Amino acid sequence: MVVFLSEGCSFFAAFSALKKQSFISYAFTLFWLGGVISPAISQCESNDLFSTHHIYSAGDGPRDIALGDFDGDDDLDVVVVNKESDDVSLFFNNGDATFSNEIRYTVSNVPYSVAIGDLDNDGDLDFAVSHGAADSTSVFINNGSGSFADHASYDSGDAARSIALGDLNGDGYLDIAVASFNNETVSTLMNSGDGTFEPQIFYSAGRRPHGIALGDLDQDGDIDLAVAGLGAPTTVIRMNDGIGMLPNRADYQGGLSPYDIALGDLDNDGDLDITRADGDRDVINVSLNNGEGIFSQAVLYYPTESNFIALVVGDVNNDSYLDIIAAGSTSQVVVVLLNDGLGAFPIGYDYTAGSSPMGVAVGDLDGDGDLDMAVANNISNNMSILINHCKSQNECVADLNNDGVLNFFDISEFLTFFQKGDLSVDFTDDGQLNFFDVSEFLNAFNNGCP
Repeated sequence: MVVFLSEGCSFFAAFSALKKQSFISYAFTLFWLGGVISPAISQCESNDLFSTHHIYSAGDGPRDIALGDFDGDDDLDVVVVNKESDDVSLFFNNGDATFSNEIRYTVSNVPYSVAIGDLDNDGDLDFAVSHGAADSTSVFINNGSGSFADHASYDSGDAARSIALGDLNGDGYLDIAVASFNNETVSTLMNSGDGTFEPQIFYSAGRRPHGIALGDLDQDGDIDLAVAGLGAPTTVIRMNDGIGMLPNRADYQGGLSPYDIALGDLDNDGDLDITRADGDRDVINVSLNNGEGIFSQAVLYYPTESNFIALVVGDVNNDSYLDIIAAGSTSQVVVVLLNDGLGAFPIGYDYTAGSSPMGVAVGDLDGDGDLDMAVANNISNNMSILINHCKSQNECVADLNNDGVLNFFDISEFLTFFQKGDLSVDFTDDGQLNFFDVSEFLNAFNNGCP
């Protein structure tokens, strides 16, 4: 086998030989050679973080998507807003990032955006949906097992766009904030404590507000609001007065026509920064917080021509820094911009989703400790599930018998599972066992434990 490989035969020829020989002798041959198959570049640093795992049909014109454990089984389910068919699709996770058949709930007047949270404080997750062709927002209350009764609707401004949840007045209940596109305001609806909401309060929000996000921007302990608008190159910040009102407004330059906005500590200095999806210029831009809710001039990133319309932040490569994940509506890709640790994003990778992705969410869908991706595809009328192949840098993935030591017993465990066809040793996460899983296991074994 040593000579066979050294003469330059392909991986596939080597795998054919593998099937004819003892698995154990082959594994030890590769292990002790130390260089016949060189260690692979860490998946966390490559352009191969995600692969499309499954695609599921949804309603007509999916526009937004969110993740949450609706049925209390400790895995993340998916809700998709279907703009053209006036409904939402709810998909329940089987625990392995595969999903049951969808359940539909009717939502009239062009449902546009969705936000998930425990609105009635009973321990399970509810959701709220904004209406793009009406002046209302619908609230769906969970019955405790993941099903939802008739929804209640609340006035929330003309042509509602993005929606967000947060405890604005500090009473322990989640309130609602909605961007109202036509009347150029944001409206807040205060929770009465039981999942019903008080009449809206309006605040000016610049030209054609579209994206909205909530977070404590000035580190004073209450939740502030940031709005991105399509009609002007500005982001509007409204600071909380401590009792749930948003009287103070500041405007910042932030793209030509940003569709969406997200908050996160991008430069690891302890405060929330801003990133925006500027669809008209195919740009992602970032403004860093000085710690007091004052933001730097936007830095622009041009990863691809994709008309970015939605984005989220999350650490997808397990390096403890927040990355940016953006959906491009004129393409079939989702773009991942990797953080350099200082709040800059010099490297970006494209991952195929579906036709015209307009919504993206991240979460650990398969329970392996890293962030996977769910994408709402507007034209292909489906959602894509993309699985993350990045193993935690603190995880000793080759320690298969969980004794904290890498030795012969772990190799024996791997080979036993491999011969049985057990996908728990599918190290490449492609749903099959082959030579590449052997190679990845041995690379992990050689790398050792932290």
